[in-house]
Amino acid sequence: EEHIERQTLADLFIDTFNFNAHTTATEALWAGVPIVTKSGKSFGARVSGSLLKALEMDELVTNSKSEYIEKIEEIICNPNYLNQIKLKIKKNLTSKRLFNTEKYTEFFENAMEVVFHNYTENNFKGDIKIKDDHKNI
Repeated sequence: EEHIERQTLADLFIDTFNFNAHTTATEALWAGVPIVTKSGKSFGARVSGSLLKALEMDELVTNSKSEYIEKIEEIICNPNYLNQIKLKIKKNLTSKRLFNTEKYTEFFENAMEVVFHNYTENNFKGDIKIKDDHKNI
């Protein structure tokens, strides 16, 4: 509890690249601290982006160094925007699938079915995207 409580004192978590934060990013989000991350191609460079997307905070995921720097500057130079982001995290903490175990399990199970189907059909797609209504896209 102390560890998470300390993190609430931070305004912004600036993620590392080529290897994103994993557990530390999860803890920061649970503490309500926004994360700006740059997403890469490897698993280690996509973890924070996946966490943010599961929390429906896609606006904090960047794809280039310049976009990453711009997003950080936008947040630190605009306290109102920072507060909006923090409020959105607080609102999404238990309603979105990242920290909603039941919803996360449903999405994960559905994704595994898609993976298995793609494998049996020899249809290797890129990312798997699942809609909230559990229909594949």
